[in-house]
Amino acid sequence: MQETATPRRSDSCAASSRNHSCSLCGRSFSSAHCLRLHEPIHSGRYPYRCEICGQGIVSTSNYRRHLATHAGTRDYKCTLCMQAYTCSWSLKRHFRLIHKQQPD
Repeated sequence: MQETATPRRSDSCAASSRNHSCSLCGRSFSSAHCLRLHEPIHSGRYPYRCEICGQGIVSTSNYRRHLATHAGTRDYKCTLCMQAYTCSWSLKRHFRLIHKQQPD
């Protein structure tokens, strides 16, 4: 089964200027580095693989963040509805999409 990537947060790889395109799927990226991070989606050769669920992961920071989902640690809580998240950017996205505002 081929995985598809979707932007999860606003970062340098999701910048508006996208001059580096994937030759296999046509998706565009803001840098050659971001394109290299995307390539394992097609080859299946990820530099990191979760020992718990087997998911392929492209970077050390993503691997650490992924492990937090298994540990159940949700340190980032919404002050309005108490929904909890493993990553600060998930909480920021929640505020923007659900509460239509920026977090405090």
